Amino acid sequence: MNGNDLLICNTRNIDHNIEKEKRLEHSSLYDHLTGVPNRAFFDAMMKRAQTSAQRPLSLLVCDLDFLKTINDQHGHAKGDEILQTTAKLIQSPLRKEDFIARIGGDEFAVILPGAGRKEALSVVKRIQNTFKEYNFDKDTLPIYISIGIETVTDQKTLLKDALYEADMKMYRNKQIN
Repeated sequence: MNGNDLLICNTRNIDHNIEKEKRLEHSSLYDHLTGVPNRAFFDAMMKRAQTSAQRPLSLLVCDLDFLKTINDQHGHAKGDEILQTTAKLIQSPLRKEDFIARIGGDEFAVILPGAGRKEALSVVKRIQNTFKEYNFDKDTLPIYISIGIETVTDQKTLLKDALYEADMKMYRNKQIN
């Protein structure tokens, strides 16, 4: 073309695609109702914790009591509201390094890295006090949870087995209350 170079440019703004990818990644890792990490994210953190040398490590399983009754008597919208509040109440007294996730319909799990049994019991006490304060200060429906604890002090113990033990302890605590 008359000895002149020709440059053709095609530009495209990909900000929209990047934002869409971020939203998709977030929705794949976080529970849409409560905003805390979901089971998939929790499983990934358990794998990471299993290979980590950081011990002791404690696991909590927290189960919302009476969700079926709340849904039956007050509707699913109220049950959803109670689940959201439960997640916030469990999360509020946790340490920065602790990890909470919703692992089932009314069940939450917490990984407490570096926490032995004594520290885990202290965290449980803070969670229980948070619920007591919420129930005392509110004229609304009280919220109750049952909690199971399991502490791992060695690298050989499988965290999935410890989670199972914490879950069994939570069910035993639920039967007592």
